[in-house]
Amino acid sequence: MNRKIMCMGIVSMFILLSLTTLSVSAIETEITTKTGKTIYVDDDWEDDPDNHKWNTIQEGIDDAKDGDTVYVYSGTYEENIDIKHKSSNLIGETEEYPLIKGSLSLSKCKTSKVEGFKFHYEGTNYCITLSESQDCKFINNIVETDGEDAIEVESMGLISEKSLRNVISGNTITDKSQYHSIISIRLGYKSGSTTVSNNKITGGSIIIFSSDNRILNNNLIDCSDSSAIGVYKGLTSVENNWIYENTIEIPSYYVVGIDIGSDNNKIYDNTILCVGEDEYSHGILIGYCNENEVYKNDITDAKYAIAFYSDYQYCNSKNEIYRNTISHCNKGLYLYGENTKDNIIRNNKVKNNEYGIYIPDCSVDGFAQNNYIYCNSFKENEFNVCDANNLENGHGINKNKYYSSDLMKGNYWDDYKGSDKDGDGIGDTPYIIPDGDSDSTNNIEDIYPLMKEESGGKSKPVNQNLIRVLISKFLQTITKFLYGLPFIQTLLK
Repeated sequence: MNRKIMCMGIVSMFILLSLTTLSVSAIETEITTKTGKTIYVDDDWEDDPDNHKWNTIQEGIDDAKDGDTVYVYSGTYEENIDIKHKSSNLIGETEEYPLIKGSLSLSKCKTSKVEGFKFHYEGTNYCITLSESQDCKFINNIVETDGEDAIEVESMGLISEKSLRNVISGNTITDKSQYHSIISIRLGYKSGSTTVSNNKITGGSIIIFSSDNRILNNNLIDCSDSSAIGVYKGLTSVENNWIYENTIEIPSYYVVGIDIGSDNNKIYDNTILCVGEDEYSHGILIGYCNENEVYKNDITDAKYAIAFYSDYQYCNSKNEIYRNTISHCNKGLYLYGENTKDNIIRNNKVKNNEYGIYIPDCSVDGFAQNNYIYCNSFKENEFNVCDANNLENGHGINKNKYYSSDLMKGNYWDDYKGSDKDGDGIGDTPYIIPDGDSDSTNNIEDIYPLMKEESGGKSKPVNQNLIRVLISKFLQTITKFLYGLPFIQTLLK
């Protein structure tokens, strides 16, 4: 018994030492990033190496060691700045941002920070690049381009390190050209876990080709001529991006507010407004992708508020669309193509649109089918619903379902004329789904039409115990490892 108690004591001691080591390591990392000398740069000075004073930023960077800060006074610096293998900070004077007429490259840097500069760029590549860099910050800067792309996080080469856990925040990024076709921020194939937040972007877009990024609280105005925010499949799997709490104003020509072209992402709490004419604008486009969640977004004045696209080859399925508010659009929910199937559309408020939900008759790519549409509110639309997938068109066998059999609930339709004699909140007669052709008879019904609007429904619960579970698994792993050591086994015998 004493030996077992001794073993348990040894195991506990190792666990405590492991946790202490992790804490000390974290503290040492924090101290390393905050300590070091300060190097000063002013374009009016003569170089003074002994006192670490320089008249170009690049000289200051070259003088810096890990933990140092390069402080730059206001002025104009016409240079392309290259920061390599550094863990140091580049800070501009806050009263008047130093102007850099050139580009900035961070390569193989860790925990470096760039803050407080104004960049004006007229080159051919990106103004700002982060390559093979981790835990770096580009914050509170102004970036102006004249038709050139602004910021790229990427790593080049087959054996290069990924760019991970970088932060791009609080920047003002503006395209001064008349075309507004730039990429303001590009997260490339070999990047990931990037936070892009609180940026004001005019005339550009955020394009994502990597996983585990967080895109939040950005304000995009007069967006690029493709997509304001786009998430696309690339050379590797692209998933688990969270895009939330952004404000997007899309112009009158063909622009998509948020374009989803990859799997397993979350799109929520965004506000998307189409300003001007809405000829081809899309609020959220879901194309050829699966298992995304789109919820609690507010979309106004678009041609298509939330649109699904698929064709005979690529599926668009198992996406869940819920608790969105859609108003004053031409088509609120638009489902196109026979491989747009098995999606869930629930608890949305769809009002004051020309069509609440529209499923077209498409002879080329077929009809959207087997989608589950329930607990939505269709109100004050010119036409609440048009679904061309019926028996007369030859596809009614795989028709869409406008109710939940499990919940025994359908949708609220403000043009439903039936009664509810038993007072259970469900209409006594089905609501017939129109197909848009007055000469044909549609066989699709909502058999549980709601007599009043549903509440927003429940979001998927957030696991509050995630950290506790991770710590528990970590301790279990250490315990299992220690009990497997030969001298512990000897003590136990």
